[in-house]
Amino acid sequence: MANADRPRGAECYGKVLRSTKYIADAACYPGDFLEMTAAGKVQPASSATAAVLIGVCLSYASADGDEVSVADHPDQLFKVQSDDAAEPAAQTAIGLNYDLVITAGSSTYEISRQEIDGDTGVVTAATPLRLIAIDERNDNAFGGNADCIVRINMHRLTQVVGETGL
Repeated sequence: MANADRPRGAECYGKVLRSTKYIADAACYPGDFLEMTAAGKVQPASSATAAVLIGVCLSYASADGDEVSVADHPDQLFKVQSDDAAEPAAQTAIGLNYDLVITAGSSTYEISRQEIDGDTGVVTAATPLRLIAIDERNDNAFGGNADCIVRINMHRLTQVVGETGL
């Protein structure tokens, strides 16, 4: 059975390790991977490949100046869907680093539409996300639109460059 295609951004996987309030620099949707601006505010990631991320948005901010809650602990794991029709295809994808799919959030449902770019798995350290596992559910498997468990590889609060994939 094929995985369902329901992009919805990222959600915390397991316990939320920390939630911190930030000021938004733009509209932020729950599930958006966020970056910090030069003004010290947060906004949805603007680069799919070289994003240094601060965390994932937990609340909705409609505009610049709104307060937003962010899951910003460097060890937090997140569940996010792969965008690809066939990737990640096998266990060999675990431990690789992946790019983001940058998309606008849904203003109707006030939710993110970001995904992991499933066919970009590399060992390159300067890549924003690390694939930890595929969510173990009966209706989820390796392949297109898989729900992936990731951690932020290039995190603003730790090492910016990230770690080489396995």
